[in-house]
Amino acid sequence: TPIPTNTPVPTNTPTAVANLIISKVELDPNPPQCNETFIIYVTVQNKGTGASTVGGSISVVDTRTADGSTTESTVGAFPPLEVDQSTVGVIPITVSTFHSENHSLQIRIDSNNTVNETNESDNSITVVYELEQADC
Repeated sequence: TPIPTNTPVPTNTPTAVANLIISKVELDPNPPQCNETFIIYVTVQNKGTGASTVGGSISVVDTRTADGSTTESTVGAFPPLEVDQSTVGVIPITVSTFHSENHSLQIRIDSNNTVNETNESDNSITVVYELEQADC
C-alpha cells in the first residue's frame, strides 16, 4: 500500500515595496529674496525593500506663516528609484508677497500616490524661512 505524504504548507514571501522619503531640502539662495526666483533642491530617497517602478511628483506650496494663506505653488518630478537610491529634484519658485515675514514651504513627494509604498505618511516636510525684501 502507498504511504501518504504530507503536502507542504506554502510560506508567505514578503513583497518588496518602495518607501520614499525626503532626506534633504536646500534653498538657493538662502534666505530667498522677494520677487526673485529661488531654487528648492529636494533629495528623494527610496528606503524601502523594493524599487519604485514609476517616478512621481514633488508638490511645493508656499504659505505665509502668519495666517496660512497660500502665496505660490509649483510641482517638480523624480524618476523611478532603486533601493537606497536617491535623486535631487530641482524646483524653481518665485514668491513676491509678504517680505520680511516667515513663510512655510510644504513639500510633498508622490503627491498623486502613483508609487506603491510601505509608508505614505513620511512623504512630506515643512521648511520655514524668512523672505528677504529685495525688489518688493
